[in-house]
Amino acid sequence: MTGLQAALDAKAGVALANTFTARQVAVGGATGNNAMAVATGSLGEVEVRGNGAGAAMASFHRPGAFAAYFGLDTDNKWKVGGWSMGAGAYEIVHMGNYSTLLDTRYALKTAVGTMAARALTISTAAPSGGVDGDVHFKI
Repeated sequence: MTGLQAALDAKAGVALANTFTARQVAVGGATGNNAMAVATGSLGEVEVRGNGAGAAMASFHRPGAFAAYFGLDTDNKWKVGGWSMGAGAYEIVHMGNYSTLLDTRYALKTAVGTMAARALTISTAAPSGGVDGDVHFKI
Protein backbone atom coordinates (compact mmCIF):
# COMPACT_ATOMS: atom_id res chain seq x y z
CA MET A 1 0.00 0.00 0.00
CA THR A 2 1.38 3.39 -0.91
CA GLY A 3 1.62 6.28 1.53
CA LEU A 4 -1.03 8.14 -0.44
CA GLN A 5 -3.41 5.16 -0.34
CA ALA A 6 -2.88 4.77 3.41
CA ALA A 7 -3.63 8.47 3.94
CA LEU A 8 -6.79 8.25 1.83
CA ASP A 9 -7.97 5.13 3.66
CA ALA A 10 -7.38 6.83 7.01
CA LYS A 11 -9.36 9.91 5.89
CA ALA A 12 -12.20 7.66 4.73
CA GLY A 13 -12.36 5.99 8.13
CA VAL A 14 -11.12 2.63 6.88
CA ALA A 15 -9.61 0.59 9.70
CA LEU A 16 -6.10 -0.52 8.86
CA ALA A 17 -4.52 -3.65 10.28
CA ASN A 18 -0.86 -4.25 9.65
CA THR A 19 1.33 -7.18 10.58
CA PHE A 20 5.01 -6.42 10.91
CA THR A 21 7.38 -9.32 10.42
CA ALA A 22 10.55 -7.35 11.12
CA ARG A 23 11.74 -5.11 13.94
CA GLN A 24 10.05 -1.70 14.00
CA VAL A 25 11.66 1.47 15.33
CA ALA A 26 9.79 4.63 16.35
CA VAL A 27 12.06 7.64 16.03
CA GLY A 28 11.14 10.87 17.80
CA GLY A 29 10.12 13.54 15.38
CA ALA A 30 7.28 15.88 16.19
CA THR A 31 7.55 15.43 19.95
CA GLY A 32 11.17 16.52 20.18
CA ASN A 33 13.18 15.85 23.30
CA ASN A 34 10.35 15.95 25.83
CA ALA A 35 10.48 14.24 29.19
CA MET A 36 7.63 12.12 30.54
CA ALA A 37 7.03 14.29 33.61
CA VAL A 38 4.94 16.92 31.80
CA ALA A 39 1.20 17.59 31.78
CA THR A 40 1.12 18.06 28.00
CA GLY A 41 -0.80 15.41 26.07
CA SER A 42 -0.15 13.67 22.75
CA LEU A 43 3.61 13.42 23.17
CA GLY A 44 5.67 10.27 22.79
CA GLU A 45 6.61 8.24 19.78
CA VAL A 46 4.00 5.50 20.19
CA GLU A 47 0.42 5.86 21.42
CA VAL A 48 -1.99 3.10 22.37
CA ARG A 49 -5.45 4.65 22.42
CA GLY A 50 -8.66 3.04 23.64
CA ASN A 51 -11.98 3.57 21.87
CA GLY A 52 -13.31 5.89 24.57
CA ALA A 53 -15.07 3.15 26.55
CA GLY A 54 -12.53 0.33 26.60
CA ALA A 55 -9.02 -0.06 27.95
CA ALA A 56 -5.97 1.34 26.16
CA MET A 57 -3.83 -1.78 26.05
CA ALA A 58 -1.24 -3.68 24.09
CA SER A 59 -0.80 -7.41 23.86
CA PHE A 60 2.47 -9.21 24.46
CA HIS A 61 2.52 -12.69 22.95
CA ARG A 62 5.12 -15.45 22.85
CA PRO A 63 3.31 -17.98 20.62
CA GLY A 64 3.00 -21.36 22.26
CA ALA A 65 4.40 -20.05 25.54
CA PHE A 66 2.58 -17.09 27.14
CA ALA A 67 0.52 -14.01 26.34
CA ALA A 68 -0.91 -11.12 28.33
CA TYR A 69 -2.27 -7.59 28.02
CA PHE A 70 -0.68 -4.47 29.50
CA GLY A 71 -2.14 -0.98 29.62
CA LEU A 72 -4.53 1.50 31.18
CA ASP A 73 -7.74 -0.27 32.21
CA THR A 74 -11.20 1.29 32.21
CA ASP A 75 -10.65 2.53 35.79
CA ASN A 76 -7.53 4.46 34.60
CA LYS A 77 -5.14 2.20 36.49
CA TRP A 78 -2.06 0.53 34.98
CA LYS A 79 -2.71 -3.21 34.83
CA VAL A 80 -1.43 -6.48 33.40
CA GLY A 81 -3.53 -9.60 32.90
CA GLY A 82 -5.87 -11.56 30.69
CA TRP A 83 -5.10 -14.20 28.06
CA SER A 84 -2.61 -16.65 29.63
CA MET A 85 -3.05 -14.93 33.00
CA GLY A 86 -6.76 -15.80 33.05
CA ALA A 87 -9.81 -13.59 33.28
CA GLY A 88 -8.29 -11.03 35.62
CA ALA A 89 -6.36 -7.78 35.48
CA TYR A 90 -3.77 -7.00 38.14
CA GLU A 91 -2.89 -3.44 39.11
CA ILE A 92 0.76 -2.51 38.70
CA VAL A 93 2.37 -1.23 41.90
CA HIS A 94 4.44 1.91 41.31
CA MET A 95 5.68 4.95 43.25
CA GLY A 96 2.43 6.81 42.55
CA ASN A 97 0.18 4.25 44.24
CA TYR A 98 2.30 1.97 46.43
CA SER A 99 1.30 3.51 49.76
CA THR A 100 -2.41 2.92 49.23
CA LEU A 101 -1.93 -0.55 47.77
CA LEU A 102 0.71 -1.96 50.08
CA ASP A 103 -0.65 -0.69 53.39
CA THR A 104 -3.71 -2.94 53.18
CA ARG A 105 -2.03 -5.86 51.45
CA TYR A 106 0.73 -6.20 54.05
CA ALA A 107 -1.41 -6.13 57.15
CA LEU A 108 -0.73 -8.78 59.77
CA LYS A 109 -3.27 -10.39 62.03
CA THR A 110 -2.53 -9.35 65.63
CA ALA A 111 -5.52 -10.87 67.40
CA VAL A 112 -8.74 -12.60 66.51
CA GLY A 113 -10.75 -10.23 64.35
CA THR A 114 -8.22 -7.36 64.29
CA MET A 115 -5.64 -6.34 61.73
CA ALA A 116 -2.65 -4.04 62.11
CA ALA A 117 -0.49 -2.41 59.46
CA ARG A 118 3.23 -3.03 59.79
CA ALA A 119 6.10 -0.76 58.80
CA LEU A 120 8.50 -1.42 55.93
CA THR A 121 11.81 0.39 56.51
CA ILE A 122 14.61 0.60 53.95
CA SER A 123 17.65 2.30 55.43
CA THR A 124 21.44 2.32 55.52
CA ALA A 125 21.28 2.19 59.33
CA ALA A 126 20.84 -0.92 61.45
CA PRO A 127 17.22 -1.73 62.41
CA SER A 128 16.03 -0.25 65.68
CA GLY A 129 12.69 0.18 67.39
CA GLY A 130 9.45 -0.88 65.78
CA VAL A 131 7.10 -3.70 66.74
CA ASP A 132 6.88 -7.40 65.96
CA GLY A 133 6.07 -7.88 62.32
CA ASP A 134 7.86 -4.78 61.04
CA VAL A 135 10.23 -5.44 58.14
CA HIS A 136 13.66 -3.78 57.98
CA PHE A 137 16.01 -3.87 54.98
CA LYS A 138 19.53 -2.58 55.46
CA ILE A 139 21.10 -1.43 52.20
